[in-house]
Formats: sequence, structure tokens, C-alpha cells
Amino acid sequence: MKTHMPVMLAAILRWTASAVSLTRKKHKPHWIIMRAVSRTQAAAVLLCCAYGAPAYSGTIHGPFSGTYFFVPSEAVSGTTPNALPFTETFDQYPVPFSFYTSTNGWVQNADDTSHTVPLTELPVTPVEPSLFAGNCLSLNTEGQILYNVTTGHVQNVWIDMSAVMVPSEEVPWEEMISGHQFGLFLDSNNRLNAYCGLTNGFIASGIQFASYPGQSVRLTLQIAYADNLTIPYFRVFIDQTNVVWDAGFRLPDVPSERGGAWLPCAATNRTFNGLGLAGSAHVDNITFSGAYLGVDAPPLIGIAQAVAVFWRSDYGRSYQVEFCEDLAVGDWRPFGDPVLGNGTTNTVFDSAGSAARKFYRLISR
Repeated sequence: MKTHMPVMLAAILRWTASAVSLTRKKHKPHWIIMRAVSRTQAAAVLLCCAYGAPAYSGTIHGPFSGTYFFVPSEAVSGTTPNALPFTETFDQYPVPFSFYTSTNGWVQNADDTSHTVPLTELPVTPVEPSLFAGNCLSLNTEGQILYNVTTGHVQNVWIDMSAVMVPSEEVPWEEMISGHQFGLFLDSNNRLNAYCGLTNGFIASGIQFASYPGQSVRLTLQIAYADNLTIPYFRVFIDQTNVVWDAGFRLPDVPSERGGAWLPCAATNRTFNGLGLAGSAHVDNITFSGAYLGVDAPPLIGIAQAVAVFWRSDYGRSYQVEFCEDLAVGDWRPFGDPVLGNGTTNTVFDSAGSAARKFYRLISR
């Protein structure tokens, strides 16, 4: 049994100098350079953002020299979708095995030569043995796109997998990123690049991502689809380290002058449609889930002095606790939401915090 479902995302894309000046109206991306670092200063990130119409023909201009992983914004046909959660280890298939006949949500083009291989065919031995084990996927899409169609409509979707990525000499072009919620790839300097909806352009870090060619990495993605958000957001973990972007949001819909880990998706669709893979790479232990797959560390907790405000209530009557810090000023403010009487004793708790003193009163309606 594989205990980790790591991930690594990389991509190969094409770019010409003329793409810089093309407008959003024609769905052509432009470049914006920006620095992004992980909290351990060990990961580099390049964000890429653009808008465009969905394109799911499964064919891109030509073979890629690197790897590109993305989340499509529209449903992909050609298979019976998996339901969340779903895990793919590739151990249940013979070697070599291709997915020309749809299996477990996979959709493969006839020209795509991707297939399963044993662990011994990895370009280098993984530093962390748990990242790869048994069989894995040797990705070689030959200009096509390999999909795993796993769908769900939940508040949060997690993607977790391990990968040996291949850097790209090219940069994504319009047809490559069109119709994606976001995408990830590596540039020729081993910098992680992400397509997103932040600036309708590409944002590049100046920090090298991988320490050596062929490095296996766990990459985890969280997509926030909550209905109360203006648009979906996503964040990236590299080997369980949350990547912080200079232009990122502190939380979804909560901007920050100091940057943050969250980036807006480039499409507003709130249904998860699986994963697209293009180019060359080795991939193993893919997991899609609505349950938490982030940093496996206990939360920090604290204990603070608190005040209990309680009263004898009438059943069904509404009560509002109010507070102020200076009776002379009389600036009474609601504490929390109104409380419906339960016919016995109602209680609310307030942390003492840093206030030197605090006064409470009860309003009944």
C-alpha cells in the first residue's frame, strides 16, 4: 500500500515574441515578472494567467519538451467519470499498459504513447522512496492530452501526487491554456509556472525549483469552490510546503499587501472535472479527494482566559448580548448573533483578550 500520494506538476509550452503584445480580447497572454517563494525559501514559482475559450480536442500544436498539468474548466467526454474520492496507483495494470480503452476515468488519444512502467525505469531513484513504488505512469503524450476524468461538486478539492517533471524550453501558448481553471509546468530553469486568473499573464519567480534534474517531488493542490467566494481559488504545496506568492491572497477573496498562498482560478466553474496531463513525465500515486490532504502537522492551539455570560431565558424569545469597554462612552456593540431562548439557561463565552475591562448587557426581544 502506498502511503503518500505525491505530486509534481510541470509543463511544456510554446511562446513567441509576438505573444507579448497580443491583447486579452484575442485571448493572448502577456508577461508580468514577479518573485514568489515558499516558506522554506526552497521552491520557486511562476504563475501564469490568461483567459480563453475551452478547447478539449485533445490535440495541441506538437510534442512537448516538458510537462504540463492542468485542471479543465469543462467536462471531458469519452469515459465514465470517477466520483470523488479516487486514487490511482497504477499497480493494478500490467506493464506496459496504455489507456486507449477507457479505464478508471482515463481518456487517451490513439497517438499518445503514455503507458505504465516499473519503478526501475525512473530516470533517477527517488530520494523519498514513498513517492514512487511499484508501477508508475510514463507520460509521453506526443502532442496530445491524457485526461483522468474525476468529477465532484464540493467546497474543497485536493489533488495529491508524485512526479518527476521535465522542464520546458517553451512557454504556453493560447491553445494550451485555453479553457483551464489553472495549470502548472516547469520552465528551462526548473522554475514552477502556474496559469491562473490573477493578472491575465505569466508571473515568474527567480528561484530554482528542483535541486537536480529528475528530482521526484510531492505536489499537492487545493481548490476552493465555496459558493460564497467571488471565484474559485487554488494554492500549491511542494513537498508539504505551502508556496507563498508576492501577489497572492492571504485567504480566498482576502487580498494581502504582503502576499499569500492563494491564487484565483482563471475560470469560474465550481465543478471539479479532473486532471489533464501533457508532455513528458513520470507520475505516481494520484489522489483526488474532498478531504484534507495538506500539511500533515498538528494544529497549534492555545488557551485564553474567558468570560461566561449566562441568563435564564424564555423558550423561543430572542436575546442579544452587547458589550462596551467604557461605560462613560456607552459605545454598546452586539456580541455575536442573537440567541434564541431555550427555556433554561443560555450561555455565551467571550475571550478576555487584551481589553483591560469589558462590560456586558442583555437585550431581549
